[in-house]
Amino acid sequence: MLTQMSNEKPPLINRESELKRMEQLFGSVIALKTPKFLLIEGDYGLGKTALEYEVVKTESLLSLAKLSA
Repeated sequence: MLTQMSNEKPPLINRESELKRMEQLFGSVIALKTPKFLLIEGDYGLGKTALEYEVVKTESLLSLAKLSA
C-alpha cells in the first residue's frame, strides 16, 4: 500500500492521454496566469495516485529548469 511517507513510485500504466491532458492544463495555467481546478476521481486501483505523481514530478522538473535558466 502506498502512503504519503512511502518512497515507492506508483506505476503509470495506460494513462498517456490523461497525462497529456493534465500537462496541457498545467501549461495553460502558467501561460494564461489563470487558476484552474482539476478533479481526479475514480475507483480504487485505477491509477489516480500514479497520474498525480507523474504530473507533479514533470511539472516540478520543468519549473526548476525555468528557474535555473
